[in-house]
Amino acid sequence: MANPENKRKAARTYPLKPTEIVLKGKAYRLNDISSEGLGIIVEGDAHTFFMGQRINRIPLQLEQGTEYLKGVVAHITKSEFNSVCGIRFLFGNRKEFESVQKFQNEQTP
Repeated sequence: MANPENKRKAARTYPLKPTEIVLKGKAYRLNDISSEGLGIIVEGDAHTFFMGQRINRIPLQLEQGTEYLKGVVAHITKSEFNSVCGIRFLFGNRKEFESVQKFQNEQTP
């Protein structure tokens, strides 16, 4: 039986190389990544993102160039100092899924 505490289908990768993702014209530090999505650290105003928000341009900087994906905000977890915004990828094709796998491998120290 699946663990009810862990609702994720894919394991997250930690730790990561220091990486920034630019969304909505602002750089955010990458917190974690899985084959289904990524988490970014939002300092200060967590109202930058909201649940269900579609993000149409998520840049993944790969060794061979930048791949852009789409996603949706799946969760926002607030702490005393910052928030982690979880974004689930909306894959359009197999190549996008493979790009996430490459990015995940490239970001692992």
